[in-house]
Amino acid sequence: MKTIVLPHEDMNRLGTDGQLLIQVLEQQKALFQDTISGYQKDRSVRTQEFDLKQRDHDEKMSTLGVRLQKDKELNAQIAGDYFNYKH
Repeated sequence: MKTIVLPHEDMNRLGTDGQLLIQVLEQQKALFQDTISGYQKDRSVRTQEFDLKQRDHDEKMSTLGVRLQKDKELNAQIAGDYFNYKH
């Protein structure tokens, strides 16, 4: 095993380079976490929008189902009245 002795200037430079790299890493980490939290907020908003749309579609389907049933009953009544008048 060899021991390498660096001049004092090289040691200082390596120390400052290491500190700079640590700062860059922390900044990137913070940006990454901000990006992830933004995506999570966007996801929750999209989920809420999807739920609202789904609820609106369900309400519309039930309204149309009731309307269809009423139309079927009316058509059956009209058809029955037509056959009664025909005979």
